[in-house]
Amino acid sequence: MFGAGDALTLLILIELLVPLAMLLALALLRAPAWPDFLLHAAAMSCGLLLCWILFPWEISSYYLRQLLPLLTVAALLIGARRIGRGKQPALWQRIAVMSSNGVLLLVFGLLCVLAMAGQPPLDSALRLASPLRDGSYLVGQGGASPLLNAHATVTPQNHALDIVGLTPLGRRSGTGGEGLARYAIFGATLYSPCEGRVLVTVDGLPDQAIGRRDRKNLAGNYVLLDCDGTEVLLAHLRQGSVAVASGQPVTRQTVLGAVGNSGNSSEPHLHLHAERGGERGVILNGEAVPMLIDGRYLVRGDRL
Repeated sequence: MFGAGDALTLLILIELLVPLAMLLALALLRAPAWPDFLLHAAAMSCGLLLCWILFPWEISSYYLRQLLPLLTVAALLIGARRIGRGKQPALWQRIAVMSSNGVLLLVFGLLCVLAMAGQPPLDSALRLASPLRDGSYLVGQGGASPLLNAHATVTPQNHALDIVGLTPLGRRSGTGGEGLARYAIFGATLYSPCEGRVLVTVDGLPDQAIGRRDRKNLAGNYVLLDCDGTEVLLAHLRQGSVAVASGQPVTRQTVLGAVGNSGNSSEPHLHLHAERGGERGVILNGEAVPMLIDGRYLVRGDRL
């Protein structure tokens, strides 16, 4: 059967092989003339930009994402030096290749625009501090575009963030430890992102093994804060880690708990979102509020 491990391996292969194929297509093409090369280069560059934006690089290594722009520039320079060095194709072949590149450029370009055009007006955004301090963290899901954020189509969670940890090799999990402990973010200390008051806490739900989900308790263990009239949810906390109680005032130095894998969670991560309206103290029934974390509106691929 096709299991979770096979799916992960396939995803890593896609993440590595697709950009590699585009880089080779840039570097090895012997375009007959500059117009052919420029159209081809634009199409492949848009495709590589799309990979840079959309792929979950924390699975293979975040540092490969950082390397991709440099590799793209290198491939462009190599490809440019090969213009006119190959056998001149027939006119119909040139037209066919340029037409294909034109279609790719249109598709890749449109997807890039849709992905990057998802930043909302931020005049009503809630300003928060990062709830994670020690370590390196990456936004796995974030932004207002459905291409960047699986939460973007769910009204209370339009601007929600799913945050994972990074190992020294730039991956969200390492080879040391077993089970949940392999994930860099598991057990990370959470601090209150604002000054306010605790509305609701849930503790005691078990951390789910990888591949299992608790669909009855979507948020798992969580802390719900009142931050100046806006409710802020920090979800999927570690069992038994919640360190605050309902009604307790908090500051940005208050420890709330630790990251876990409780609730409807596929792997250890922090879910963070803000909402206004709806029934007070009840999660997932208000209107989503954009968040500025340390002054930034975070999207997939951003580091904390």
